[in-house]
Amino acid sequence: MMSIAKKLRYWFSSRKSRQNRAQRVRRPGWLAVNHLESLEARALLAQVNWIGAAGTSDWFDASNWDLGAVPGPADDVAIDQAGAMVQIGSGDVLIHSLQLSQNLTLAGQSFTVTDTASITGGSLTASAGANRVEGAFSAAAGVSISGFNAGTSFLADQTSTLNGTNLYAYAGAQLAFPNLTSYTTTYGTTIQAYGTATDGTPSTIDLSGLTSLPGPSDYYVNP
Repeated sequence: MMSIAKKLRYWFSSRKSRQNRAQRVRRPGWLAVNHLESLEARALLAQVNWIGAAGTSDWFDASNWDLGAVPGPADDVAIDQAGAMVQIGSGDVLIHSLQLSQNLTLAGQSFTVTDTASITGGSLTASAGANRVEGAFSAAAGVSISGFNAGTSFLADQTSTLNGTNLYAYAGAQLAFPNLTSYTTTYGTTIQAYGTATDGTPSTIDLSGLTSLPGPSDYYVNP
């Protein structure tokens, strides 16, 4: 028969062995969870840059982006390659933020930026669809924002900063910056809403929140 002392040593030895096995089982699980969380964080936060490697202007050509994939809802997009002329010709686009210093044409069904958008150069042209910036929006002096055609809209419905930015709406297009309160212009700045759609819908530029418009400008409202 096993003595009491041997039984106690066996019990403590078995208990320690079970504890070590439990720790060995738990530790990889803890490490795996943190590893997955790290991978998930990297997947959610992506800076995507236009490189134009495909030799086309097509937004949907994956080779035109440095990560080899078309930007999606979690991506911060930058279009700053010199001379870039990017076009969205169809479909719906949803991204997190936009930095633009070149030229972007919106001709799809919709274009939505869920956070901020900043245009420091070049132009933004909307010729179709419903286009919207849901966060703060800014455009520098000399930048042109244009809308063409009935059914085309561009809306920046949060805080907007447009100082010396040219605004054009033609043939029934709608531009709206309802939370723009001050618009400092420079010599040659143009704000022009011109013409109507075939159904009679006028071209409009909504600056309804504006309380100050200092500086020289040219204004044309459906001449």
